[in-house]
Amino acid sequence: MRLKHVGVFSWGLVSCIWYVGLGLIVGGFISLMTLLGFAFNTGDETGFLGMIFGIGAIFFAPLILSFFGFIGGIITAFIYNLYAKWTGGIEMTFDNEKNFSSSQSE
Repeated sequence: MRLKHVGVFSWGLVSCIWYVGLGLIVGGFISLMTLLGFAFNTGDETGFLGMIFGIGAIFFAPLILSFFGFIGGIITAFIYNLYAKWTGGIEMTFDNEKNFSSSQSE
């Protein structure tokens, strides 16, 4: 079985969702580090502004990463489709055996 074509828009959506999750992780980490820096800050230079930036990272990191993930997914799928025409695509092997015993009642 060969994968000869990828839906460009659908791959962009999958990438978008993937990068939302990554953005939540990155934004959470940035927020945590910024809030820890605010907690241990002894000066009054930019403490409150840093805290606002850290909290904002939870919201803005997923938005920014999902946008670039969508665009990157579209570009990647388009390039894959071009290369698949030249090379014949990626060969994949699937197991046809259905093993759904955990989801079926016996």
